[in-house]
Amino acid sequence: MLLGMVINAGAQTYLMDNTPVSTCAGIFYDAGGSAGNYSSSQSFTKTFTSDNGQRISFNFQDFVLYADGYDYLEVFDGPTSSYQSLGKYYGTNSPGIVTSTGTSLTFYFYSNSSYASTGWSANISCSGTPLTEYNMATGTVNGCDGVFYDNAGGGASYSNSQDLTMTFCSGTTDHIIFDFVNFSLSTDDTLYAYDGSTTADPMIGAYTGASLPEKIYSRDGPCITFRFVSNATTVSTGWKAYISCSATAPTPAFNLQDGIRYTCEGTFYDNGGSSGNYSSSFMKTMTFHSFNGEQISFNFQSFALYADGYDYLEIFDGPTSSYPSLGTYYGTSSPGIVTSTGTSLTFFFYSNSSYAGAGWSANISCSGTPLTEYNMTSGTVATCEGLFFDNAGPAANYPHNENRTMTFSSGSTDKITFDFTHFSMSTEDTLYAFDGTTTSAQMIGAYTGTRLPETIYSKTGNSVTFKFVSNSTTNSNGWRALIGCSATVPAQDFLFQDGIRYTCGGTFYDNGGSTGNYTSSQNKYMVFYSDNGNRIQADFTSFALYNDGYDFMEIFDGPSTANPSLGKYYSTNSPGVVTSTGTSLTFYLYSNSSYASTGWEADLSCTTAPLTDYTMTSGTVSTCEGLFFDNGGAAGNYPNNENRVMTFTSGTTDNIVFEFTHFSVSTEDTLYAYDGATTSDPLIGIYTGTGLPEKIYSKTGNSVTFKFKSGTSTNSTGWRALISCSALDPGQVFNMQTGIRYTCGGTFNDNGGSTGNYSSSFSQAMTFKSDNGNRLTVDFSTFNLYGDGYDYLEIFDGPSNLYPSLGKYYGSNSPGIVTSANDALTFQFYSNSSYASSGWTADISCGTASLPVYPMTTGSVVACEGIFTDSGGQGAAYLQNEDNTMTFCSGTTDRIVFEFTHFYVNTDDTLFAYDGSSTSDPLI
Repeated sequence: MLLGMVINAGAQTYLMDNTPVSTCAGIFYDAGGSAGNYSSSQSFTKTFTSDNGQRISFNFQDFVLYADGYDYLEVFDGPTSSYQSLGKYYGTNSPGIVTSTGTSLTFYFYSNSSYASTGWSANISCSGTPLTEYNMATGTVNGCDGVFYDNAGGGASYSNSQDLTMTFCSGTTDHIIFDFVNFSLSTDDTLYAYDGSTTADPMIGAYTGASLPEKIYSRDGPCITFRFVSNATTVSTGWKAYISCSATAPTPAFNLQDGIRYTCEGTFYDNGGSSGNYSSSFMKTMTFHSFNGEQISFNFQSFALYADGYDYLEIFDGPTSSYPSLGTYYGTSSPGIVTSTGTSLTFFFYSNSSYAGAGWSANISCSGTPLTEYNMTSGTVATCEGLFFDNAGPAANYPHNENRTMTFSSGSTDKITFDFTHFSMSTEDTLYAFDGTTTSAQMIGAYTGTRLPETIYSKTGNSVTFKFVSNSTTNSNGWRALIGCSATVPAQDFLFQDGIRYTCGGTFYDNGGSTGNYTSSQNKYMVFYSDNGNRIQADFTSFALYNDGYDFMEIFDGPSTANPSLGKYYSTNSPGVVTSTGTSLTFYLYSNSSYASTGWEADLSCTTAPLTDYTMTSGTVSTCEGLFFDNGGAAGNYPNNENRVMTFTSGTTDNIVFEFTHFSVSTEDTLYAYDGATTSDPLIGIYTGTGLPEKIYSKTGNSVTFKFKSGTSTNSTGWRALISCSALDPGQVFNMQTGIRYTCGGTFNDNGGSTGNYSSSFSQAMTFKSDNGNRLTVDFSTFNLYGDGYDYLEIFDGPSNLYPSLGKYYGSNSPGIVTSANDALTFQFYSNSSYASSGWTADISCGTASLPVYPMTTGSVVACEGIFTDSGGQGAAYLQNEDNTMTFCSGTTDRIVFEFTHFYVNTDDTLFAYDGSSTSDPLI
C-alpha cells in the first residue's frame, strides 16, 4: 500500500500500461494501482499529452521500486521514447516533478522476473506555454526562451553530411545561455560554438561524443553562433539545450570529455563533476585554450585517483597530445599548478575497468604572454626567455639528415640556461652542446635517447652552441627546453643515461634521481670527461642496487668500455671514491627485469693532471708516476709476434712499483719481469692468463725490466699497471693464478683473495721459486675448501706438476707447513662447477740451502742430506735398459736413512737395496 499520498477522491486514476492518455488532471500509478504492488516481468510504454495545449507535469508523491538494480522507470520529453530521456529512476530515487517542454511526456517501465515493490503515485497537472523549439538550421534567432535541438528535433537522429550555421542573440545586453540536458554526437561529428554573430568570432568550444557540455554562454556580447558538421556515414540522437538569458555570466564548470574549450575562468572536474566519482573504463582527451591569447593555468585544488597504478591523468603543453608531456599523475600525486608555455593545455585521462576515485577539481585562469618558440635552425639568437625546440617544433618529428648549428646568447654577463622538459631522440641521432659561440668551444655534452638532460648552461661565458645531427632512417619527436638566464651557476644533477658529459662538478644519480628507484631492464653507458683537462673523480656517498646478484654497475677508466675496468659493483658494495687516470670515466649499468632499488649518489669533481701513458716499447723510462700498458694501449689489443724489452727506473734509491688493475694475456703469450736493468737480472715472475698479477717492484735496486713475447695467432687486451715509487718494500700478496713467481716473502691466497671465496670451475697451476736459491716454505694459516670431495689443492715438490706430489688436500685438511726440497713448489688447484668456499691463506718464506740431488748412477756417494732420485731426476721418467749400482755412505758411524716421498716403478722394473757397500751384502 502507498503511504503519504494526498488522495483526491474524485480524481481520475491512470495505471501504467501501453494505453496513451490525453489529460491535465488525475493520478498516475504503477500497474498495481493505489493499494497493490506492480508485477514482475512487466514492460510498458505510456504517453501522456496535455488536453489544453499547455506543458504537462507529474509530481511524484511516492516512488519505491524493488532495489535490485533492474526495475526502473524512464521518462522521455515527448510523445515517444525516441525523444530525449529526462532520466532513468531506480529504487527510491524519485523523479520528483517532471515537466514537458512541449505537450507530452512518455513513460517506460521495466521490472525483471524477481521481486516487485509498491511502485509510485504522481499528481498530473498542466500549465505554461510549451517552449519554442529551434532546430539547427542556417539563420538567426532572437529570444531568451526555448529549446535548441539538432536539425532533426527532439524525436529523431540528425542527418548525415550537415554543415549548418545558426546564430542566437538575447536581443538585449544580456548574456544568452544554453543549458544542455541531452547530447549524443558521433565521434566524427562536431558542434562548434563561437562568441559572436559569425564563425569568425572567437571560438568557445568544439563538442563531440556523448557527455553533456557545460553551460555555453555569450561572453563579450549578446550572441552565440553554432556551427554543426556531420559526416556522411554515422549519426546519433543529437542534442537538446534550454535557452535563457542573464545579466550576469554563469561560472562555467567543465567536466572532462572529448573536445576543445576556450576559457580563462571556471572549474575543471573529472567526468563525475563536483560531487561524483569519475567513471571506470574511461579514456578521453580534452583541450583548453586561453580565451584572451595569454598563458592558461590550472590550479588543482584536489586530486584523488584510484591507487591501483592504472588510472592516470597526463597533461600536454599544447593543443594536442603530440605536444610535450608535462607529467603523468597517479593516485594523490597532484599536478599542483600547471601553466602552458603557449596558449593551450591538453588533458588525457585513462581509468581501467576496476574501481574509480573522487577525481579532481582545478581552478582555471589566464595570465602572462606566451613564450617565444625557437626551432633549431642555423643562426644566432640573443634571448633570456623562450622555448628551444628541434626544428620540427613541438608537435612533429624532426627530419632525417639534419646537420644544424645554432647559438644562443644571454646578451649580458649572465649565463644562459636550458632546462629540458621533453627529450626523445633516436639512438643514432645526437644533440651536442658547446660552451661558447662555435663548435670549436669546449663540449658540454652529447645527448641521445629518451632521458631528460640535466640543465645545460654556459660555463665560461654567456653563450651555448648546439649542433644537431640526425641519420637517414630513424627519427623521433625531439626536445623542448625552457630558456632562461642566471647570474649564478645552476646546480647540476646528472641522471644516468646514454651520452657524454663534460664537467668538473655536480651530483651523479641513477636514473631515478635523488628520491626515486632506478628503472628495471636497463643497459646503458654514460661517459664523464673533465672539462678542464684534469683527472675526473666520482665520490659515491650512497650505493644500493637490488640484491639479486644481477643488477650491477661497472666503471671503466676511459671514454668507452674498451678501456680497463676499475670494478664491477653489486648490491651495497659501493665503488667509494673512483678517480680516472686520464680525463674520463665510463659508467655501465645493467638491471634485469625484476625489482630495482634506490641506486646511488656520487659527487663529481676534478683533481690533478692525467697520468702519463707508457706503452710497451723497447727502451728505458725514468719515472715515479704513470700508467704502463701493453703496446696496444688502453683500448686496443697488443699485436702478434711481439718481442719487446722495456726498463723502468725510479731515478732514486726508491723501489719502483707496478700495481696492475687490468691483465688479459693469451695463454701462448707471456710477460716476464726482471729485478734490474736487463733480462740477465733475476726473474721476478712470469705472467700469463687473466688473473691480476700481484704488485711487481724492484727488490734489490731501483729498476724493473719487462719482456713481452706474443705468438703468431692469438692476442688479447693486454694490461694496465699504475706506476709509483716507494722507499719501503710494498709487500706482496699472491692470489692463485697461472704463472711463475720468484720470491722469499709474501702471502699466498686462493684466487678470491684474502676476503672472497675462490671461483667455481677453476683449474690452474702456479709455481713459486725462491729468489735466493734456498728452500721454499709455505705455511698455511687457514685452509677451507668446499667439502664435496671434488675441490682440492695438490702440491708438487718442484717447478712443475711432473715433480713428486707432496699431497692432495680436500675440505679443511690443511697442508700445514710445506717445504721444498730444492728451490720450488708448484700448486695445482681444482674446483668443480658447484659451490665454492673461503679457500686459504699461507705465508711464504725461504730457509736453508736446497738439498743436493743424487740421480741413480753407478758409483758411491758420502752424504747425510740430499735427495735420491731415479736417473731421470725429479721431473722425468727413468731410462730404459738400466742396470746401475749406487752406494750411499754416511761417512760416520751413523746409519744412513732413505725416506721415500714418491715411488713409481714399472712392474717389470725393480729397485734393489743392500745393507752394505756392495750387492754381495745382505738384501734389504
